[in-house]
Amino acid sequence: MKSITLRITGDQERIAFQCLHLRKESLEVKLKEKSAAHQSMIRYEIKLINQLLIQLMGSEAQYDPMLL
Repeated sequence: MKSITLRITGDQERIAFQCLHLRKESLEVKLKEKSAAHQSMIRYEIKLINQLLIQLMGSEAQYDPMLL
């Protein structure tokens, strides 16, 4: 597994969080209308987005249970 470190400002962090959250919502809507193969790929992308959102929010102790 590779680790990526980003140095972002507070505004960039807020924008990244908002964009990722909107993308996740969009994927969750699309999930219902796709084939099983597409659903698997979409679930994987949602999982990656969740990991990024948790990191943007700080420590895992502060995570939102809705992200899992």
